[in-house]
Amino acid sequence: MFKDMVKFCQTYEREFRVFAADPNEKRLRFKPMQPQQRAFLHSLAEDFGLDSESQDPEPHRHVSIFKTPRFVSAPAKTLAQCIKVKPAAAPEATPSKQLVTTAEPFNAFLLSNPRFGLTIDEIHNDLRPEFASSGLDFDVSFLPTGDVVLRGKPSATWNTKVDAALNAMKSTVNKKVKALDLASSVVLCSVDPSLNIIRKEEDHLAGGWSQVAKGASASKAPVRPDIGIKSSFTVLGSKTLGKKKKSLEKDAVDDWEKEVEAWDA
Repeated sequence: MFKDMVKFCQTYEREFRVFAADPNEKRLRFKPMQPQQRAFLHSLAEDFGLDSESQDPEPHRHVSIFKTPRFVSAPAKTLAQCIKVKPAAAPEATPSKQLVTTAEPFNAFLLSNPRFGLTIDEIHNDLRPEFASSGLDFDVSFLPTGDVVLRGKPSATWNTKVDAALNAMKSTVNKKVKALDLASSVVLCSVDPSLNIIRKEEDHLAGGWSQVAKGASASKAPVRPDIGIKSSFTVLGSKTLGKKKKSLEKDAVDDWEKEVEAWDA
């Protein structure tokens, strides 16, 4: 990302460093920008130990960053210095290994078909104990589809790996959501800073082990029982036709004999 827009990245890195160096500044808001540029700001905020948040709908969507207790100082090296000392890329892995290593870790829960009228405050109040016991805070966001994203993040006093914590608490959260009728289902997912869903829990199951576990077999074309079997209607029809033919032949002979006798008389 840095190599694709060097000037932009260096400009905003300087703004981050000025903000980080000023002890009186606690919050900084940037102008609206493109999704890729916002994604860079979110990544940079994470490297600096700052909290970040995208606000307002497009085309006015912008990023704000905040200092929290976990913030210490700006990184010692600049992005340009890190790029220069970056080691050579490792040999390309096999496709199967590459898929495993590039999978985005889960960082959120997706609540499908939430209860009508459900509010952000209700969700926070109902699920805060479960997140707090796992050392996480969380942000609640409603997607344009109507579904709800609960994005986990380490609390100020805990250094918790979000992916592992969400996996461990999923069962508890799912039971709580069902018991309070907050939503119809809960799945783990990975979202980017703009709340685009990159990966969902069931994606790796489609067409794979889930079918074996359920005892599903590969679909087969239906076998038509009439193929290769002589139809009874055809057999009966041919017999009936044969009888009619014989009857007609017999009637024709009888009529001819009577006709000859009539001539002799």
